[in-house]
Amino acid sequence: MKIQVCDLAANPYRKIDHYPIDRAKIEALKTSIESTTFWDNVVARKIGNKFELAYGHHRWIALKELGIEEINIPVRDIDNATMLKIMAEENLNWTTSPAVINETVLAAKEFLDEELAKGWKDSDKNIRVLFESQHAFEQAMRKEDGTGRDTILKFLGKNWKEWPIQQALETLRWDNEGILDRKAIDILPKLRHAQEFKMAVKQQKIPKEKQFAIAKQLRDEIDNDQIGRRDIIKRVAQINNPDRLKKEDPVLTKLELLINKIDTKSKELANNIMELRAEMEKLNIKQVKGVKVFLAKMSLKFLRSELNQLSKE
Repeated sequence: MKIQVCDLAANPYRKIDHYPIDRAKIEALKTSIESTTFWDNVVARKIGNKFELAYGHHRWIALKELGIEEINIPVRDIDNATMLKIMAEENLNWTTSPAVINETVLAAKEFLDEELAKGWKDSDKNIRVLFESQHAFEQAMRKEDGTGRDTILKFLGKNWKEWPIQQALETLRWDNEGILDRKAIDILPKLRHAQEFKMAVKQQKIPKEKQFAIAKQLRDEIDNDQIGRRDIIKRVAQINNPDRLKKEDPVLTKLELLINKIDTKSKELANNIMELRAEMEKLNIKQVKGVKVFLAKMSLKFLRSELNQLSKE
């Protein structure tokens, strides 16, 4: 169906202002659209005079920035529960950043809370199937904190896991209680970073108003490979208390940062080697020949020699 781009609207469960936008992804999409024209791998539903996207919001932004006025996409009759589940699935396919996970879990929780409040008979059929009986439904409805992890997990589907949902619910709860600044969590690159940061905030009782600035500095250091995940708690303490940092020997501090960087890179290298070995086993490859493999072996031999020398000093 031909639709004016100006008539498109976001998925009602995707709060555009809260979700991070991946500029690199948008630029790649713009290049692709200019080269091959727009492809119709998005879907929308008609609500009033607007067409709400189930997914494909980066494509939508790319289209607007390119000045494209009309596209041809499928329009289907999609209920609210499915719109939310499609969005959640699409989110998992492109990122697992804390900001996206938190916003997706919050949207699911708010939707489920609203459906539970309607009662067994009036709630959406997609919600009733999550419960074994009306009694189980009513028990969930009575919970003080609203919809819990297990119900959200059932609703979002098999590709979602318990741990990210639990982390998101904890973040949202702590934010509501005034313990944590969710904006600070949302700018961190990965959920593991967010988990360590939350632990640091709780242990060190860092005021909510200071957390965003600390998280911003932390993110910059993570992006520049200056610290690893395991060093976040200690680093947060240093940023939170600059006087303590001044007392530390700058030479030792620099060495510690370099060691942390080596530690992070070595873990990545180990993971890459394991992945390569697994792929070779799948293909039943016993031996690989070539210049690149020779150079890789020489590099690893040199690295091992240097590490052995370092351990002796």
